[in-house]
Amino acid sequence: MIDPRTHARYLTYRETHQYFRRADRPMLDWLAWKALDDELIELTPKQKTGTPEERARLKLLRSLLLRD
Repeated sequence: MIDPRTHARYLTYRETHQYFRRADRPMLDWLAWKALDDELIELTPKQKTGTPEERARLKLLRSLLLRD
């Protein structure tokens, strides 16, 4: 069963992706998106205290998932 909040985030991602469509960034399928979303959730608490690599990864994940 999919968590309703996670599903809502995915639908928002899809809508945002379609609106800002870029040829160099194909839309992520559910499994790929979910893996990145899980990683983003895990790294978010470290945005101020994480290593430079963790903060860079967090920035990349936000970009890939169209969040900011």
